[in-house]
Amino acid sequence: MKIKLPLLISTPFWKKIKTREDALFLIKSAAFSFFAASFLFIIFGLIFKNNYAFLDAGLYLILGLLIYFTKGRIISIIATIITFSAFTLTYYNKLRFAPTSKYEAFYVLLAAILFFISIKAVQASFKYKKLKK
Repeated sequence: MKIKLPLLISTPFWKKIKTREDALFLIKSAAFSFFAASFLFIIFGLIFKNNYAFLDAGLYLILGLLIYFTKGRIISIIATIITFSAFTLTYYNKLRFAPTSKYEAFYVLLAAILFFISIKAVQASFKYKKLKK
C-alpha cells in the first residue's frame, strides 16, 4: 500500500487529474503549500523585521484553511486572483522600482510559485466537483 503525503515535493502538480482522489489530493497539497508559505513568511518577517510579511502570512494561512476545508471553486479562483496580484505587486514594488536587499527576490519567487499552485488548485476544484459520485 502506497502512502500519499500531501506535500509539494511529493505532488506532481503537472500530472493530469483523472480521478476524484487525485483532485482531492491536489487540493490538499495546494492548501499545505499555502500553509508552508505562511510559515516561511513568518520566519522571514522575524528575521528581516518586515511587518508586512506577517500580513502576507496571515492572508496565505486563511487562504490555505479555506481551500482545505471548503474545496470550493470560488475560493480557489479568489486565491488565484490574490496570488496573481501579490506576484505583480511584489515584482513591481520589490524588484523593479526599489530593490533594497537581497531577500526580496525570495518574495517574488514565492509569489510566483503560489500563483502556479493556485492555478492548479482551481483545476483540481473544478475536477473535484465534476467527478462527484
